[in-house]
Amino acid sequence: MGMMLINVICFAFCFGLNGTLETFISQSNGAENYFMCGAWFNKGRCILTVIFIPIALIFYFSDTILISLAQDPEISRLAREFVVLTLPGLFVFV
Repeated sequence: MGMMLINVICFAFCFGLNGTLETFISQSNGAENYFMCGAWFNKGRCILTVIFIPIALIFYFSDTILISLAQDPEISRLAREFVVLTLPGLFVFV
């Protein structure tokens, strides 16, 4: 359940944004505009950090969300514990 939350909520948004960022950085690199490569990279990291804040809040309250969706309370609690403990690693990974 915890990995499903991470895959659906975190990876879907962050990998999509990283894919867009890849396109802009590659285009700037191909045009030999290295300043824009760095500018796009820094803008992307800032945007991903801002996007990650609501994701972390959703993870923090995921047990309440899952219980309201008629999931088992014990499994919901364990899933919340898992995703909250993986937040630092997810921030670095994404």
